[in-house]
Amino acid sequence: MSGTFGLMILSLGVIPLLAGIALMGGQTAVKISHEQSGMKGQCFVGFSWTYYLFGWLVPIFRGEIAIGFLHLLITVFTFGLFQPVMSFLYNRQYSRRQFTDGWELADTDNQNALSRGRLGLAGETNGYSDKTTQAMLFGLIPPVILFIPVTIMGVMMELGVNRGADDVVSQAESERSRAEDIVAQLELDVEAARKKAEELSRRPEKETWETPELTRFENTYMEIERPLVANIVNSRKVMQIKVAIMTHYDERVVANMEKHAPGIRSETLGVIRKVDEQALNQPGFKRNLAEQIKLAMNSVLEKHEDFGGVEEVLFTEFVVQ
Repeated sequence: MSGTFGLMILSLGVIPLLAGIALMGGQTAVKISHEQSGMKGQCFVGFSWTYYLFGWLVPIFRGEIAIGFLHLLITVFTFGLFQPVMSFLYNRQYSRRQFTDGWELADTDNQNALSRGRLGLAGETNGYSDKTTQAMLFGLIPPVILFIPVTIMGVMMELGVNRGADDVVSQAESERSRAEDIVAQLELDVEAARKKAEELSRRPEKETWETPELTRFENTYMEIERPLVANIVNSRKVMQIKVAIMTHYDERVVANMEKHAPGIRSETLGVIRKVDEQALNQPGFKRNLAEQIKLAMNSVLEKHEDFGGVEEVLFTEFVVQ
């Protein structure tokens, strides 16, 4: 936004240049000569764009060293305002100082007439006239009038940018605080879930030893007769498996498996339907799949019978094609 403000100020500085060239004409060199010695020289008419750009250096380049340093002092004391004003006047003053001691115009008739009109010299002017006053009015007054509102507008724009930046910073801090709160809550949820998992993992053993009806026996096996078939995710392959379960408890676990066979089959199919082709190639895939099926079966039994009892899942058939 500060670039926009700078561009607005720069545009005000272009107004004197445009007004000066439009009304006074661009800077033009005119030939002059010394009648007695025959020496040749030149003067200048029109708006001095060189002075507008380079200021007090122009008199020094033209040999008026003392005047150049005088202009430098005035420019410093007026904070640079003297430079655009003098751009309208310098060529006229410089040229009129040339017409002393026998120097005369020695250019074409039209250029001589132009110079007389622009410099206010006696003789034929062909309708040319000095428009320095009008050029200064149109070139200097509008920038002075517009400078104050443009400056105010620029300050307001800067304040708006700063306020917007403050709002962005405040919003960022608010979002960061909200994110910290969410992370803290997630940490609490994770800790609660961990404690719950530990409690559930201890629950079967606890209930086994505290419940008289459930007593450990030798290993008991039960095979689910119907095979389980599911498509491999993102693949044309099909997986067909048959599973058996092993339990250390009495026949009640087997009876519960048969009693809730539809629910157990549904949960087991839900597990194997999530298998994708990438998982098939991972080490320990079958062991991990068996563990997931065991958890699914026990979840059904615990839901309906308050006790799982499935301690191992075995694959009696495993085909992928």
